[in-house]
Amino acid sequence: MPGQMGPVGGLPGPGRPRPAARSRRPPAPATVTGGAAVGLLLAGAAVVLVGVLLGWSATRALGGQSPFTTLNVTSSNTAVSQHSDGLGFSVPVPRNWSAFQNEPLGGRPSVSFVSPDGSEELTVERLASVQDGQAVPGTVLEPPTPTADGGIQVSYAADDRTSWRRIVPAGQGAWALTLTVPERAAGSTSAELFDVLARGFAPTTA
Repeated sequence: MPGQMGPVGGLPGPGRPRPAARSRRPPAPATVTGGAAVGLLLAGAAVVLVGVLLGWSATRALGGQSPFTTLNVTSSNTAVSQHSDGLGFSVPVPRNWSAFQNEPLGGRPSVSFVSPDGSEELTVERLASVQDGQAVPGTVLEPPTPTADGGIQVSYAADDRTSWRRIVPAGQGAWALTLTVPERAAGSTSAELFDVLARGFAPTTA
């Protein structure tokens, strides 16, 4: 007699337990260790900081301020008042700058106008000749160049400071008008301010 055949297709027969069904759980989400989390946080903060710095630098550059310093300089739009001095000249000066009379040893008297924080200075002095005014200390940034008003202008750097000077002939001598600012803050803002002040300068005595 043929033997008793087992269940077709491997299905369990009577009295045989069914295999337990396997549960399918979703994979556990990837975890980030403490060190990696700190690294991601720092990287994100660095990206934000770089963006802020780039925007800040672009804003200062567009405003004529140096992007490499937080020091601000006086702009050509600042309010000025005309100063008439007993030495024999008249010049526009920012209203919040203070005047100081200078009596250099072995030299000629001059007048300096200093910004409230002391970082910017406009000096007017009488010289024996135009050539005296062209002899500047430090490194010449722009060589002596004739100006429309008959003067000569030169810019130079010395002792971490940048200066613009205009020499105006007057009789047998000359006047020198010099604006000096910190080198790290020097830029188009200071150059434009100097142009405004120099154009308003006028000798009142020969």
